[in-house]
Amino acid sequence: NPELLLIFSTAYMLSGVLLSRVFIGHIFFVYAMAWIPLIYYFFLKLTQKAEITVFNISALALCETILLFTGGLYYVFFGNAILVIFFLYYLYSGRINRNTWIALGCSFCLFFSISAIKLIPNFMGMPYIQRIDLINPLGDGGLLENNFASFIFGTPIDTIFGSYETMALIGVIPVLFAILALIWGDRDITVPSFLAIVFSLIWADGGRILLSFVHLMPLVNSFRNAGRIFGAIMPIVLLL
Repeated sequence: NPELLLIFSTAYMLSGVLLSRVFIGHIFFVYAMAWIPLIYYFFLKLTQKAEITVFNISALALCETILLFTGGLYYVFFGNAILVIFFLYYLYSGRINRNTWIALGCSFCLFFSISAIKLIPNFMGMPYIQRIDLINPLGDGGLLENNFASFIFGTPIDTIFGSYETMALIGVIPVLFAILALIWGDRDITVPSFLAIVFSLIWADGGRILLSFVHLMPLVNSFRNAGRIFGAIMPIVLLL
């Protein structure tokens, strides 16, 4: 639906999570987040819509590659973590057939073939890279009500980082529509979306809840500012 795509794209382009990054000059973050909706789009084409075409396979691999080369490694992890949630749900519901496995495998192989020039040196050098600033994986994040307020009013979720780091302004009307969609929408979209949103809220809580051990996983335990995951979940909320 071209009209819905126009509304969705405009809302995402004018969202707080992108504009706040422009405000502090993190343009590479904005460029990285610009590719996340396309990654979700082509992934859903291959899985939920079962449109197994060379174009969709290549487009998913290309968007993943561009996201990696922007340098926004936060969003490479966040975006693909959300894709894993969708994939596991579709696997559980029996929507992942042999052709889908092959398509996703081909897309991954194409992605790895193109991006190996960056991936391999990164993995080899990772044990020797130290952050200049000290990172406490459980040291930031916000309460649940702060997280929801960030979506509706654009407020920061914690006192450590400013609104430019943790703001995800969507607005009350789209959020209400998203809630209605979660109740009455297509289960193939709403159930994995709900699980992905729950995961994002758990992550954005930082070290405030029992499930915060996810921040201690290898490779991501050097991430700071848990609220940045809202940049990856925002297209899902607007999609609803």
